[in-house]
Formats: sequence, structure tokens, C-alpha cells
Amino acid sequence: MSVRIEITTKGMDRLGNVLKKMPDKVREQAQDKLLTYAHKVKNVAYMMVPVKTGSLQKSIRVEVYSLPAGYLVKLGIRAGGYVVNPESRRIVDYAAFVEYGTRKMRAQPFMRPAIKFYESELKRTLKEIVKGALDAS
Repeated sequence: MSVRIEITTKGMDRLGNVLKKMPDKVREQAQDKLLTYAHKVKNVAYMMVPVKTGSLQKSIRVEVYSLPAGYLVKLGIRAGGYVVNPESRRIVDYAAFVEYGTRKMRAQPFMRPAIKFYESELKRTLKEIVKGALDAS
């Protein structure tokens, strides 16, 4: 089971409509800011994740989904999957158990604290994006 963190807020479809109407340069700058933020969070999660074999750490990545026109649709940070653990020889499927714990194992959060670390920067970034959209229109 992997852990996927996606940034969603109320009114995101309205923001998407505003982004579509923005000049290409402003939209690209907004997308770059969000992508930079996601990579910062990924790097902190990478440093915070408990390491035994390093497989879970290697599985932490930024995922970007976009439309053919190049508009950013969804951005997320994910841990788990795609990497094979050398001890179990299975795909890393335990990220959620590490993040949230089980009844036999205490939680060792690494994704949520990474997001919390940059929470104020995300709010500031979103404000800058909205301001840029309004100024451009």
C-alpha cells in the first residue's frame, strides 16, 4: 500500500479555469512554483523516512499529471510501489503502514511532517499564483 499526498482545495476547478485563461508565461510560472514546492516536500520526506534497506526512501517521488496542452492537472508526492525491496524481493507496499502505523507497529510519519514543514510556503505560493492570475487578467 502506497502513500499518496495530493494537494486539493475547495474551488480548485475555479482556479483551474482561471489558470487556463492566464497568459502562457504566467501559467508556466505558476506551474513551476507548484512543482518546486512538491520537490521540496519530497526532499524533506526523503530525509525523514526511516531507512532499513533504502527501498521505501527510493520510492518517494513527485507525480505530475497534465493535459496534452501542457496544463498541470494534478500534482502529488508519493511513496511506495515501483521499487523492489532487496530483502523481500517484493515491490514496496508498506509506505502507509510506516506513515500511519499498525496495531503492532508505531507510526513513523514522514510524508505529513514534510508537508507541514512547508505548509506556510504553500499558502504563500498559492496566494502568489492567484495574485498573478488576477494581475494578468
